[in-house]
Amino acid sequence: MNFDSLEKKQFSHNFKYSIERVWILVKNIPILSLIYGETDCHPIFINGTNNIIGSEFIGILFGKFPYNGKIEKLMEIPGYKKIKWILNFENGGLFTNKLELFKVTEDNTTILLVSFKENIIFKEMMKILTENEETKRKKIIEKIENVLKESSIDLVQYESGIISGSMEDIWEFMTNISKLKMIAPLIRLDGDDDLKFIKCGDILVCKLENNTIQINVQIFVINKNEKWNKWIYGLNISKNNSKIPSQKIIVELTKINQKDCQLIILNKFNEYTDNDYIQKISKEKKYIINSIKDYLENYKN
Repeated sequence: MNFDSLEKKQFSHNFKYSIERVWILVKNIPILSLIYGETDCHPIFINGTNNIIGSEFIGILFGKFPYNGKIEKLMEIPGYKKIKWILNFENGGLFTNKLELFKVTEDNTTILLVSFKENIIFKEMMKILTENEETKRKKIIEKIENVLKESSIDLVQYESGIISGSMEDIWEFMTNISKLKMIAPLIRLDGDDDLKFIKCGDILVCKLENNTIQINVQIFVINKNEKWNKWIYGLNISKNNSKIPSQKIIVELTKINQKDCQLIILNKFNEYTDNDYIQKISKEKKYIINSIKDYLENYKN
């Protein structure tokens, strides 16, 4: 792999937020992909996590170009952070992306320096974009700025998994509470709501923890196009209960190949959320994903 032959580019941006807050967001490649990639098969780690050098992940850029990725460099010290990813595409494309954060001591803001390299095949792949490079870069920065502005310090909580099963079967569990409880009886949700019969703007009254908590949930997006390999729905939870913070929940299902799908469950918080709640929902989402995976891979005929 000859990196000397790759074309190198750089750009920078000054965020008005602290280095630690920006770092929580930009070091996590699956979350970054969710923020600015509408057609990607978002990355999932197959070895390690987003905090370990050498960790490996897979994805499909723009839903068209499969790749294997790896964390090559990672450094976290006060006032300076760095992470570098390498993406190797099945068609021979090669792309490296290094993000560096520098703390500005005078005003506690953060400078982001992005350095990336690409080979000729990757440059040809990028011709699929309808926007020029400068416009695309500005949109990415704007979206990151919006997340930093609108979200709490904890920003997001993200879980995903690869499940061998059809999109229809997985979607059925993720849109029907009563069916999901049949295979995952320990989830906190109660009721028999079925999202297949709702539309954007509809409000559901959901109950949790043996009907002791009631929350209003509004659907802000639901998209299940039979011709697409990605289905998604999103829920807004307003601040109407002291035990449940205001947040958005996004469920995204992507078909990776003829037998495997990727299920993503993302919570984006609009207010401060303590770590106990973060850990609780992380555990529950892993339980849901693993329960669906276990049933479809080991018990469904």
